[in-house]
Amino acid sequence: MLRKKTKASFTQRLLSLISEPAFIKFENILSEPNFFKIVGRTHYERWHSCFFGWLLDPSGSHLLSDYSLKRFLLLLFDERCLKASDHSKQFLLTILPTVEFYDVEVTPNENVPNETSIIGVGRFDIFLTANFEDTLGNKGKLNIIFELKIDAKPDGKQSKKYADWLYKSHPNDINLLIYLTPNLSLDSKSTVGDMRWYCLDYQLLNDKLLMPLLDHPNLNEKVKPFIIQYIKNLKIRYKGIKMAITNEEKKMAIALYEKYDDVFDSIYDVLVATGTIDYSTSDVADAKGRATGRLAVKIYFARE
Repeated sequence: MLRKKTKASFTQRLLSLISEPAFIKFENILSEPNFFKIVGRTHYERWHSCFFGWLLDPSGSHLLSDYSLKRFLLLLFDERCLKASDHSKQFLLTILPTVEFYDVEVTPNENVPNETSIIGVGRFDIFLTANFEDTLGNKGKLNIIFELKIDAKPDGKQSKKYADWLYKSHPNDINLLIYLTPNLSLDSKSTVGDMRWYCLDYQLLNDKLLMPLLDHPNLNEKVKPFIIQYIKNLKIRYKGIKMAITNEEKKMAIALYEKYDDVFDSIYDVLVATGTIDYSTSDVADAKGRATGRLAVKIYFARE
């Protein structure tokens, strides 16, 4: 139900909102430039793959050794991560706190930009192999295929083909399949078409991987701006996609809503009541990603 506000009262409240310093700051935060936007690669999957390949490589110039890899694997325990069908059997994950990785190879990385390609299978966004050993002498080899999607839907046939190849080619190793996608369904099967994948969204990566990395004492200060720029890039909306919301955005949005809830609620109620909201940005078009940004809204101007 619409709040019973006079036209003058609503207009005054709306003007107060758009002239609010916090609202202006919020607008500036959403529109601030970053390197990915400047070069036109905000949602280019290849750049995202290269960034995470660099971050997961213990030899990377970030100087974090295998911390990023361990931190990433810990996300597979998070309640927001969709679990693979063999999660309860993953021996490595149970000993992860005491594991040391060595002979780690990641493609692409900052020295080898090429992705790993397998004839008849495909090209992996990120492919990682490593040997590991824990303090009790448990050792083995790890293989991980990472697949990233931005504005395209996951391909179920591709998911199955990659999984079949990994398990068939490395039957005696620890094999993990990790899918990064902006939106998650109820389980891995409905999200990427195969239950053998772990599925994470970029919000989880932002909250539990990237933000904590910024506070690591060994992080190379010269590359810290790169991570900050990537985090800023995740909040840029492109074809309706907003892959992550920063903590700063959350705090400011909540504060603005608490102060101007009548304005926000009234606008939303009118848009719904008049049918001007076509769909929300959580909807994904078949095979083509989302079509437009924010809410697809038809604007009509009343003629006197």
